[in-house]
Amino acid sequence: MGYSQIFFVNILIIVAAHGCVEKIIREERTRIVPLNTKAGQTEMINETYSVTTEICCEGYSKNKESEKCDPVCESCDNGVCENPDICVCNDGYEYSEDTKRCEPTCDNCKNGICKAPNVCTCNEGYQMSNETNICLPVCENCLNGSCIAPGVCRCLVGYQLNEKTKLCEINKGCKTLKEDGSCGCYEGYIYDADRKRCEPFCAICENGDCTDPGVCICLPGYENRNSSTGICEPVCETPCENGSCVRPNTCECDAGFQKSSDGSQCEPKCEKGCENGSCVRPNICECDKGFQISSDSGRCEPKCEKGCENGLCVGVNECECLDGFIKAADSINCIPACTNNTCQNTSVAGCQPSKDCDCEGPNGPCISRKSYHWIFITVLILIGVVLVVAAIAIGLKMIQTKNQSGSYMIPAKRTSSRGDPLSERETGVKEYSREAFV
Repeated sequence: MGYSQIFFVNILIIVAAHGCVEKIIREERTRIVPLNTKAGQTEMINETYSVTTEICCEGYSKNKESEKCDPVCESCDNGVCENPDICVCNDGYEYSEDTKRCEPTCDNCKNGICKAPNVCTCNEGYQMSNETNICLPVCENCLNGSCIAPGVCRCLVGYQLNEKTKLCEINKGCKTLKEDGSCGCYEGYIYDADRKRCEPFCAICENGDCTDPGVCICLPGYENRNSSTGICEPVCETPCENGSCVRPNTCECDAGFQKSSDGSQCEPKCEKGCENGSCVRPNICECDKGFQISSDSGRCEPKCEKGCENGLCVGVNECECLDGFIKAADSINCIPACTNNTCQNTSVAGCQPSKDCDCEGPNGPCISRKSYHWIFITVLILIGVVLVVAAIAIGLKMIQTKNQSGSYMIPAKRTSSRGDPLSERETGVKEYSREAFV
């Protein structure tokens, strides 16, 4: 086994041949190697050797091929990285701050992309001019005009674009060509300075195109219903009842109406709704069969054809009796549950007890619970009277018992003697004790 001894040496220098080296590490090592002796034998001896390792400066990295410390740049295509993150572009390239790369340069590449130095590829709709080496827009059939954008032809003065053929035709309204390039127009035409041509004049041509003097052709979706006005009005294929056609196939509902669920019609609107009915006019509800308008709420409420006296009509021909009333034999009207202490529920066999009536036995007569009420009150009154009488009797008895066990008073005879006691003379009563008679 061999051993090694390491020595570290820091060197802060830049070596031109090796790039920027911040640190050099020298390592002394030993190894065992065979040695042939004169006697033809082999011996193992220790051999010492050194290993040197270079550590690159910050911003540099070791080049595996040249074993130099080269500067590092994030992106330096088409250029040379001279220092860390400092890229010098090759000829024909220019560093772009947007892409952080060396981009090719072209002398004139408007409306195109510079693919390589002075190699311009035109955008779609443009082609390279052999004369100017500039990307120019392409238009088909742009005679008597100039192509200002792909497919956009601007006619020369004295010509106008035919919207159907897209060709520049002679402006029939142009009578004379002036020195400034404008036209002197014929009668019925006016000069359009923006379009640089004579246009036909129509006094009124709303939502239309004035094709000739006084001739207005309505745009698609419009029609001239009154030739005297020259106004093109919008057309709604579906009639716009209860509304106005404001744009082609666009209906705006009148006040009190609203769009239907599918948006095709204007339907009357009832602000409070129209449950159990149909809104036939604004805020006018027509009830369904079996319902009627309530004068109080203005809503459609169920109707009982045969009436619902002493009850509440909760559904069509469905009457619910009020408290204290039951269905009569006809099962329609409501009658008092008990009349003259006799239950009025004889529509079925046997007694039908309710909260107002009760039965005496399984098949006994029905008795009004109101009778029970008065009987109960009468019993309570009688019990109260008995208790009061008993209380009075007990009180008297207690007084009598007290008097018998102690002193009591008797009337005294009056006397005219002045020697009588004052109390006796004034009161006429003498007080005696029971012991005086023993």
